[in-house]
Amino acid sequence: MRIEKSNHELNAENHELFNKIRKLSRSKSAQEEAIRRELGWVKNGEIVVEFFSSPLEELKKSDATFPETGEAGEKPHTIEAK
Repeated sequence: MRIEKSNHELNAENHELFNKIRKLSRSKSAQEEAIRRELGWVKNGEIVVEFFSSPLEELKKSDATFPETGEAGEKPHTIEAK
């Protein structure tokens, strides 16, 4: 059963890759889009503006935990003994 699922997932991935290859081989605009996206190329005269998230936003996205602050972006949990 698990092997069949793996085969199904690999066949789906192969199908997606085949479609991507076919699209890139037939379309100059698809080639340009892929080059710009994957390699970060820009045209002459273009201005690139990059937005970076703050370190706190990155911590909130991660699984990092810190003993002094608790889970990233959250207040620490405390337990009071009675």
